[in-house]
Amino acid sequence: MTLLLLAAALGVGGCTTLQVHWTRGDSVRPYLGTSLAVHKARKVWEAADRDHGYYGMLQFYVADVPACAVVDTLTLPYDWYQQRRRMSRVQGGLRER
Repeated sequence: MTLLLLAAALGVGGCTTLQVHWTRGDSVRPYLGTSLAVHKARKVWEAADRDHGYYGMLQFYVADVPACAVVDTLTLPYDWYQQRRRMSRVQGGLRER
């Protein structure tokens, strides 16, 4: 039961991080999901200043930022591994030339 609740929390929270990991594949870097969540929250905040209809969406984008930070911390070893693998491929390609 606890595992199911944890999976549901990760599915709902940190959705920008999960979106980044599923769509970007090899181009993921550490804490990319959190930085994109902050960027999205900032854009919605600026839009809410012009149009008050965005205030309902703002709470979800702001709540996504700490959730993304937690999920990004959990996926940090994987991100480092992918980044090192990508760098070794680039350096290996430069040595062959």
